[in-house]
Amino acid sequence: MKINKTLLFFSKLFFSFGLLLFALSFTPNFLLEFQARLVGSVLNLFSYSVVQAKTLFFNGISFEFVPECTGFTLIALLASLYYATNLKFDKRFWFYSLFLFLFNIFRIVVTLLLSQLLSFDVVHFSFYFVDSLVVFFIWKHEFDKVVSRD
Repeated sequence: MKINKTLLFFSKLFFSFGLLLFALSFTPNFLLEFQARLVGSVLNLFSYSVVQAKTLFFNGISFEFVPECTGFTLIALLASLYYATNLKFDKRFWFYSLFLFLFNIFRIVVTLLLSQLLSFDVVHFSFYFVDSLVVFFIWKHEFDKVVSRD
């Protein structure tokens, strides 16, 4: 019986995450441009940056925003964990979604600032683990609340 529950959990998790990532490929350009302008505005606090459509130019770095940059991948992962574990999509989920979007802006800014000192690829890759941990701890916090109530 335990194997069936585990199989169901992973089936729901992978199916929902795959479906949400597929939907991510249809991210409208205006969202990418909005995010580029938002990151550019924050970077202007530290140095001069220029935004053209969905491309940001910062200290000699050209950074093009693609759908994976929006933070929706983090939200899709959280939504998949919620769905796989039957958590409610209540107002806290939407609060966490906003938090993850803003966290993603912070992550991009820090990545671009640190890439002035370290390799962009190393910094960018390292944040994949940070992102995953943030999503996991949000989900674990909510899941533990539900389990402790039952």
